[in-house]
Amino acid sequence: MRHVFCTLLLCFAIHNCMAFDWKPQTNERLRSDMIAFARQFEQETKGTPAAKLLHKFVRQQERKAKTDAYAWIGDTYDIVAKLKAIYPPLTNDDSTASLIRKRTLQLLDYPIHVNNRAPNINTAEKEAFEKNLDSYLLQARQRALAFLAEPAPADGKLALCKVYNMGYILRTSRHTVIVDLCWEGTSEEAAFIASKADAFFLTHNHGDHFSKIMLQTLLDAGKTVVVPNVPVGKLQSDKFYVLDEELTTPRSIAGIDVVTMRGQQGVEFPNNVYLFDIDGWRIIHQGDNEIREKEAHVADYDVADIVIAASWNKIHNILGAAMKAKGADQRPPLFIPSHENEKGHGVDHRESYHELFDRADRLGDATFHYPPFMLLDIGETYLFSK
Repeated sequence: MRHVFCTLLLCFAIHNCMAFDWKPQTNERLRSDMIAFARQFEQETKGTPAAKLLHKFVRQQERKAKTDAYAWIGDTYDIVAKLKAIYPPLTNDDSTASLIRKRTLQLLDYPIHVNNRAPNINTAEKEAFEKNLDSYLLQARQRALAFLAEPAPADGKLALCKVYNMGYILRTSRHTVIVDLCWEGTSEEAAFIASKADAFFLTHNHGDHFSKIMLQTLLDAGKTVVVPNVPVGKLQSDKFYVLDEELTTPRSIAGIDVVTMRGQQGVEFPNNVYLFDIDGWRIIHQGDNEIREKEAHVADYDVADIVIAASWNKIHNILGAAMKAKGADQRPPLFIPSHENEKGHGVDHRESYHELFDRADRLGDATFHYPPFMLLDIGETYLFSK
């Protein structure tokens, strides 16, 4: 009885701590919270391989903390990688595997929320943060390159890779489409990506959604680049397509049928909400649109197979509209949350997986009828079949 009571207290304490926007914390507090969360995670998954890994991990952290205050940062990335290898992406349900996926990505929140921008941050803490984050991002990019090196999927299937943030690669047997990819790898890697791609679509001109080296490399390779307005820098090519209008009927661009809803982020960034039909696969990509009446028009079309939307971006609006589309009552769309843990933001704006599940304006509203969803970390892939 005492054990149950303590577990309930622990769950309450963690929920209470993370039920609001993440606040900057000291290394000691962040590490302590991470260990408490890992203990809860272990208790929830007793009898599974995950629980065994977590038990060993927690004991190691308790010992290491006495001699290395920052070892937990890299170690947390490591256990997340091990857990993801055992428990790959799946459509969320009531299974233990789904719970483990959820908790695994919540565990990832902790090292990414080290307050590297604190003016008095310890040099060793900042170095540990940067070294391990860089390694995590590098591994994701390497998996994306490996994904593109694989043969195209069979007819009727869709292969998807979440590269970073809102950046996705979408592959069918006939086409490879890139959306909002900010590539921070080498120019040689960008050239390889360009060699595999048919088209790049940009939702809006924000630096975490594109990189000039990627756009120019695509144009140099003769590939189609579609933007909502002219990005920073001079990009010239007959394949450079400024799509600054609403397309209420599909237009074929590089073999892809495209509908756009012309939205906006803030006051200066036009944002195209795209509805793609890629060889029979219907995919909505929201970008960072904040004009709700625009994205509500996804309800006017046949149901999408997949909705990619930023988890922080009032998702009830676009998900509610997608669930009203023709055919959604028979086959609802699959929601893929995105834009979590953006490294370029401050700690309180690195939108966490904790907040994704705790906040009522995200996935935390018990009264909202959500579609099925799938959690993908960066660098993870999935092969869809109808």
